Amino acid sequence: MKYTAENELPFKYGDWGSKYFFNTENFSFGTACIKPGKKIEKHSHSEEIELFYFISGECEFIINEKIFRTKPGDAFMADVNEEHSLINDTGEPVRFVINKIRKPADEKTED
Repeated sequence: MKYTAENELPFKYGDWGSKYFFNTENFSFGTACIKPGKKIEKHSHSEEIELFYFISGECEFIINEKIFRTKPGDAFMADVNEEHSLINDTGEPVRFVINKIRKPADEKTED
């Protein structure tokens, strides 16, 4: 059994960004907050699927050049090598849950 308390973990960028409750070889599970006016730059993962579940706030979620307007209750999956970014263009923070799952070697896409 493992236990982690969110309020005991730091955000990646001080008072915003991601924080992971659990990091293993095969998966990561955590939460994230994007402050107003901040963004997570376009990136992809060569060995991981990334899942997003939005809890509060709204933002632009861009995946493979397609733009979505998120709202609480929305869920997205970025597959291996799919480029994605998030932009908080509102006056409120955006909070979401993130889960990264490493794909087995025989399911990975070539870079």
